[in-house]
Amino acid sequence: MVSGPKGRKLTDDERLALYDHLLSKSVNLKLPDASIRAAAEWFNVHPRTVTLIWKRRLYENDDVALMSAIGNRKKDRVGSPSIDTKIVNDALVSVPAQHCQTLRHASAGTVVSISTLWRVLERGEI
Repeated sequence: MVSGPKGRKLTDDERLALYDHLLSKSVNLKLPDASIRAAAEWFNVHPRTVTLIWKRRLYENDDVALMSAIGNRKKDRVGSPSIDTKIVNDALVSVPAQHCQTLRHASAGTVVSISTLWRVLERGEI
């Protein structure tokens, strides 16, 4: 049994193992009663996660597309969007020095938000 809190993110290998587990329990691609709940307890995830993985794969007919069907769809789509530091630097250069004494004033004089200015400043890129 896999340990960890419910609501955790499954890796692609865990998703594949979960699908293989469900496939071994299925009869004519139909799951017996309580098999989704049992698989959810076994992999320590919510039953809805198990259902989504199972249903996504059923709609895919191509075996090559297995990982695209049951893989994690959040990969490379989370976090704050990256911003080009050249745009930030150009925006700050265009503002007179007396208007850039605080981040709030610098943000008001440019189109860049305070949080973006702070993030770029913390990384040492300006």
